[in-house]
Amino acid sequence: MSKQNVISFLNAIANREAVTERLRSITCSSELLEIAAEFGYEFTAQELMAAREKSPSTGLSQLCPQAAR
Repeated sequence: MSKQNVISFLNAIANREAVTERLRSITCSSELLEIAAEFGYEFTAQELMAAREKSPSTGLSQLCPQAAR
């Protein structure tokens, strides 16, 4: 899978308040990976971090600050 899957996932859930609230409450990246998988998006923790570094405009830090570290 790819960093593009991370970005696609974040775009897909951007307007889903229930999902974004859920993401705000997570405490680790593995929880974010599980939520993404529920929506059919598969990516690794490394791809998640790479997407955050390459595309800070994804809003990952604001959406789920604990998982973005």
